[in-house]
Order: sequence, then C-alpha cells, then structure tokens
Amino acid sequence: MPFVVDSSRAPVPGDYTATFDRLLLGQHPALETTAYAIVAWVGVKLAVITLAHDDISVLSHDFSHSTGWTIVFYLLLVAIAVLGWFAPSNKSSKAGSA
Repeated sequence: MPFVVDSSRAPVPGDYTATFDRLLLGQHPALETTAYAIVAWVGVKLAVITLAHDDISVLSHDFSHSTGWTIVFYLLLVAIAVLGWFAPSNKSSKAGSA
C-alpha cells in the first residue's frame, strides 16, 4: 500500500515522525526485530523488580537495585541496540513495486 498524504488537513508532528520511521526502517529493516528484543529485555527487568518486591521476595530486594544488575542491564540493552543497527536484514527490499 503506497504512502498517501492527505492534503485536506494540516500536518501534525506525528506525520513527520512516521515518515522518518518509514525511512529508517527502509534503510535498517532489522530494527523492527531489535525493537521487539528491547521490549523483551525491559520485560526481564520488570520481572526482576517484581520478583524482588518485599511482598513476593523470590529475589533479594537489594539485587534489583544493585549496581551490578544495573550495569548488566544497560550493557545488554546497548548491545541489543548496536547489534540491531548493524545487523544484516533477511527481508528483501521491494524496489520494483509500486
């Protein structure tokens, strides 16, 4: 489906963001999968915080706020983003389609 601009209304900031996102995903299609991986990793952090809650106490309360866990979390978060940026895409581009 081609991108159609509705000229009957004034542009809003989201229009420019959507256009930028489309261009970025066109150049780096692996970023779509990377976004899912980042969301999953943040879910792991939320699970750790939940399991370390005082009422649940599966993990130590101090662990979820420790410097070591925070460093590991952010290092892996940055690694996922960097790998996603430079990862080759398995999707073929639709250069000839209209």
